[in-house]
This record gives sequence, C-alpha cells and structure tokens, in this order.
Amino acid sequence: MKVGVVPPVPTEVFTRSGHLAVNLWSSFYECEDRSSLEREIPFPFREDVPSPWAGGLYALALRERLEGLVLPRPCPFGILEPVAKALEREGIRVFRFQYPLLRNLSRLREEIGRLCEAFGIPPERLNEGVQDWSGLRLSLKRLDGIQVRNAAFPSLGYLRALAAAMNPGGDLDAARRDTEARILEYDSLGQERWTRLGVVGVTPYRPEFFALLEKLRAVIVYDELGLDANPMGASQELSALYHNCSLPYGLKRRGSRLEKEIRERRIHGLLLGVEAISGGRRDEGFFRSTMPVPLFAVETCRSGEMSGSETRLLQHFLSRCAARNP
Repeated sequence: MKVGVVPPVPTEVFTRSGHLAVNLWSSFYECEDRSSLEREIPFPFREDVPSPWAGGLYALALRERLEGLVLPRPCPFGILEPVAKALEREGIRVFRFQYPLLRNLSRLREEIGRLCEAFGIPPERLNEGVQDWSGLRLSLKRLDGIQVRNAAFPSLGYLRALAAAMNPGGDLDAARRDTEARILEYDSLGQERWTRLGVVGVTPYRPEFFALLEKLRAVIVYDELGLDANPMGASQELSALYHNCSLPYGLKRRGSRLEKEIRERRIHGLLLGVEAISGGRRDEGFFRSTMPVPLFAVETCRSGEMSGSETRLLQHFLSRCAARNP
C-alpha cells in the first residue's frame, strides 16, 4: 500500500512494513511548481481549499495515487480536516494519529501500536525501522549543528534539507548521502554576524521572502516543524523519540522548548508561519507575550514579489531584533 503521512506522524513505522510511505509536507515543500498542484484540484472543491498547503496535500494525494493517509491529531499546522474528508470520499483510507492530550509515554506507545495494527505492521519491526533511520538522522544532526554554530547555509537551503530528510523515498542511505553532500558544500557565506532567526508554526515556502531575508542580512537557524518531524534523540524506541516532540502538545509545551532553543541557538527573533493572519491570532498572541525576542508573522498563503508594505514591516522587525542584540 502507498501511504501518505503528514508530520509529525512517526514515519519510521512504515520503514520495514512492506508499505511505501510518502511524506506529503516534504513533497509539497520541495515542489518547484506549486501552481501545478492547484491546477490539479477539481474546480468546485478548489474554491473551498483553506490554504495552498491544504490544496497541495489534496493534489499530491491524488497525483501519488495514495491508498492511505495518516494525519496527526491535534494537527499542529494547517486546516486539513476538510481535505481529509474529501480524500475519504475519493476512496483513500484516512487514519487519524491521536497524540495524547497531555504528554504520556504509555499512551503514545499505545497509539503507535494502534497505527501498526491498522496497517498490518508487526510491532517487533519498529525498533529495526528506527535503527534504519539512525545514519540519516546523524547526518542531519551534523548539518543542523553547523547551521547553529556558523549560520553556514542559506535559509532556504537549510529548511529544504530538513524537509527532504522527512521523505527519503524508501532509500535511507541515498538520503543520508544527499545530506552529507550538502554538508560538504559548506562554505562560509559571511552570515555569522547576521540576524539569527527561528521559525515556528508553518515553515514559510515563498522564495521571494527568503531572497528578501538574505538581502536584509538575516538567516534562519531553527525550524520548529523541521526538527520536530526529524527527532534526533539518543533513544532507539520510537515512542520515546516522538514523546520529546513539542508541536502536538500545545502552546505551553512549545513555548518551553522555544525558550531553550532561543538561548542555545542565540536566536534574535522569531518568524511565526501561519496559513493566514486571521487564523493565527491565538498563537501569535501567546508567542508575542511570552517569548524574550521579537516576533514577525508570515502569511504562507501569499505568493509573488514582496510588496512595499511587507518589506517595510520586515525591515522594522529586523531592526528591533538588532536593537536588542547589538
């Protein structure tokens, strides 16, 4: 069976299962022509799609001829339930992976077991699947460490590396080699003294936004979704790895994680990615009031060249970051 997954669902479950897993967020993020995905959505439904990402998920599910789909609940980014119901009407089996409302290792272990049972996966193969991923995750940890220490990679290159590692296409060794190749391409870009930013929420994917960040001498050194969907802990137990993720567990848990990352990664400001400003007010209010650095909300539904007002707002945000971190 070909199964689509949406992070932070534990993709490792499918590694030795006989199923082929496709990470749909990764496929969407790496897509060079997202407008082609929009054209593949049937017109009546296209008008009701809540965001480019939600529409991309729908189009990719049909393009990939998926037989199954696994969604996290609560879903930490994007309004995907209408898309899930539409795909069910297309005959795709949808499994909703339910994270415990409060972090509980035993309950999470039970939910992973329920996922295995639903797709006929022998539970004894889980740890073997985690071990299969260990080489790729080790390489990704090296790449992330270089970005933290030296701001070595362009922001979009760093984010794409995290997205690509979620979706190895069944060949984990090839994915590891690709990550190592990115590391070998490391060359000082002179970004060490640039404004250091972290991303929370939906990872931005608008190329023009990253071009402006570079022009304004700002670089991304943390991506909440990219790192939570690539757990790099020392444990070889799948449930323990995802138990340490923060995204599914609400704002307070995410805030605690972010405060730690801000200190350790020397982050000067946060970018909050939202599908639309109107839908991200709660998260924006929480992070703006609790985080020790300035925050800038980025609407991922926008496309094309940055407008004059967008440019001025981003410049003002970065000047605030610089004023707090001379």
